[in-house]
Amino acid sequence: MLQQRRLLLVLDGFERELRAYANLAAAYQGEAIIEDERDDFCACTDPYAAVFLRYLAALPLQNRVLLTSRLFPRELEDLAGCRREELSAFDPEDAVTFFHTQGIKGTRAEIQEVCQPFGYHPLALRLFAGVILRDKRKPGETSKLRAVMLCWRN
Repeated sequence: MLQQRRLLLVLDGFERELRAYANLAAAYQGEAIIEDERDDFCACTDPYAAVFLRYLAALPLQNRVLLTSRLFPRELEDLAGCRREELSAFDPEDAVTFFHTQGIKGTRAEIQEVCQPFGYHPLALRLFAGVILRDKRKPGETSKLRAVMLCWRN
């Protein structure tokens, strides 16, 4: 199917397939990994997953694969057709655009003010946007931004 159709295959949270995050406490585990053990921790726990990754990178596919992970899988290092992109914080203007796209009303200054304590981290902002949008009284309103900001500061 991957060779016959144009697809976007998303493997989100792939670190759970890597040795460093394969345990039950992975959701609560920090991001610090001992450098001497990094190569071992970046390997897939399942040999079939390792073969699948190499297969995806080696074939001339018409589609794309997006793999998100805290660590870069060892099986993909130095392979042609594989590109690593480090995702960091949103640009403040991108955060404003993101909030407006989500349906949150607010000025540029208000949105940037409430995003700043989160370091413009994309996942944190997505979760925060969900809280604002699920407000029963005024979903997506600027007043909710201010109320949450007051709680954050206190």
